[in-house]
Amino acid sequence: MDRTREQEIREHWRQFRRQVEQTGDTLRGRSMPRLTETLFALYEETGSRLDYENIYFERRRFLAVFGLLSIWHRRAEDLRKLEEVIGEICLEETWALPAHVDRREKDWRRTVDLFASETGQALAQITAELSDRLDAALVQQVKELVTYRLLDAYMEREKGAWRWESMQNNWVAVCAGCLGSMALYLLQDEPGKQRLIIDRVIDTLPDYLDGMCDDGTCPEGLSYYTYGMVYYAGFAEQLRSHTKGAVCLLEQEKVRRIARFQQICYLTGGITVSFSDGSSRDRFRLGLTCRLAETVSGVEIPPLSAAMGFEDDHCYRFMGNYQDDCWVRQYLEKLEKLTTADTSDTQRQQRTKWFTFLPHAQWAVWKNAGLDLAVKGGHNGEAHNHNDVGSLMFAANGEVFLSDLGCGEYTREYFAPETRYTLLCNRSMGHNVPVLNGQEQKAGRKYGTTYFEGDDSGCVRLEYGGAYGSGKRLERTLIFREGAGDFRLEDRAADMGQQDWLEENFVTQMKPVVTGDRICIPGEKGTLTLTAAGAKVIVIHREIFVDHRGKDRDVWLIRFRAEQQGTAAVCTVHGVYEAKCGSQAAENTGK
Repeated sequence: MDRTREQEIREHWRQFRRQVEQTGDTLRGRSMPRLTETLFALYEETGSRLDYENIYFERRRFLAVFGLLSIWHRRAEDLRKLEEVIGEICLEETWALPAHVDRREKDWRRTVDLFASETGQALAQITAELSDRLDAALVQQVKELVTYRLLDAYMEREKGAWRWESMQNNWVAVCAGCLGSMALYLLQDEPGKQRLIIDRVIDTLPDYLDGMCDDGTCPEGLSYYTYGMVYYAGFAEQLRSHTKGAVCLLEQEKVRRIARFQQICYLTGGITVSFSDGSSRDRFRLGLTCRLAETVSGVEIPPLSAAMGFEDDHCYRFMGNYQDDCWVRQYLEKLEKLTTADTSDTQRQQRTKWFTFLPHAQWAVWKNAGLDLAVKGGHNGEAHNHNDVGSLMFAANGEVFLSDLGCGEYTREYFAPETRYTLLCNRSMGHNVPVLNGQEQKAGRKYGTTYFEGDDSGCVRLEYGGAYGSGKRLERTLIFREGAGDFRLEDRAADMGQQDWLEENFVTQMKPVVTGDRICIPGEKGTLTLTAAGAKVIVIHREIFVDHRGKDRDVWLIRFRAEQQGTAAVCTVHGVYEAKCGSQAAENTGK
């Protein structure tokens, strides 16, 4: 690694620590906001989550800040504030979120969900690290409460009784990883009990890996990749240390493929592939990425401008923040010992491919001279599913022109099967896929592609009529040649009768302008022009998308009918990006 890159990592690490210090100065004289039963009941009454969760996570902000500061400095002022914070968190009626609790159950306060698990892990690690500096009675209270609410609650039910134990997604990594971590920190004087918990956790974690595709893709999207891997890797490294290297959960071939997935998702200018409940402006955990880069060959660290700062995780997860300090510092220490000769081969390996084809997930990603395109196949029964089979996104020069909206505001309706696909970001209307005979795609595992093929020239073909459940054959072809400044898309529906019709649908968060068969989507740094061959009437619909933080965002849907060619309905679109003079993309594309 060249010295400039090393210095960028070092400066980000220093800035992370400065952010924590500054936040500590701000919060030290403040009291934590209160959680109330009224706020807790709001989800049950209205389905709204944010009012309770905003306060809950602000309280975890206090815990993360003063936990880190106390571990770093052992200053009395931080330790006393930390004791105050821990004492108040111990008084919370439950550590689980209202959306994950059923208060009709007798033992609902001992619900083992994502956030109860994160809280228990944070309390266990902080009190273990500072056991000689914190009030002994408080340390004992934490041990008893974490054991009762989480470890004992976990083991009192048979394996599989907790609903997340039958999942294959981030829940498994977070909940099981946290429980294993708690057991390692708190049950050192109870080795038999500790071993039972660790064995059950180790037996459960393969389900998390099974939820990843064999090519390493996380179908839940990049955000949930980061979330799950922070806790999987955190427990894995803690267990490796505990067993003196005898058990190394990161040293599996599938984990190596998973470790390389993140870099595929980072596009020009920090844009990220936002399929499923993701985000086009996702940020990566530098600590996790540094540890994976140490452990797995071929892992790249994305541009540091896209690395997560302390305030970028609104949940203030302690394990992730601890890794962003400790694992980055350890990575830098190892870099200092390496010579240029030691790293030259690694540098040659870390040249991002211009076209990546992921056959198991059915994803394809082009990174083409500053222009980026991604398309997915798959099926509509994936984890954090959107009805988006065949959908694509296009970005250039750090701006998204054809959008995948990613996740919306999490509410009860967002996750209820009967209402999830009425929301724009989840239904197929909110994706760059057509409407077939007035019908959108359907939800469910059986609605997907019949094939998804790609070649080294940058051409991808898929058949996704099955996603509509109509019995019609619908083929999509995407061509984006290496070094080219334009792409071509063709949708072809076969066996169409006189009453059948295909309507194209494109999604953008930039207000488009239509002239004849040309659709201009203007950004700040350039313009994408779509030419729709044969389109006679192009209609623009303005919609509102409620984003993950509950903010209203403008979205425009571009709609037009496909040409009828005999028994086929065919839509051909030519996309050309033209950058404004002086932009990096203009230099890359020769414009």
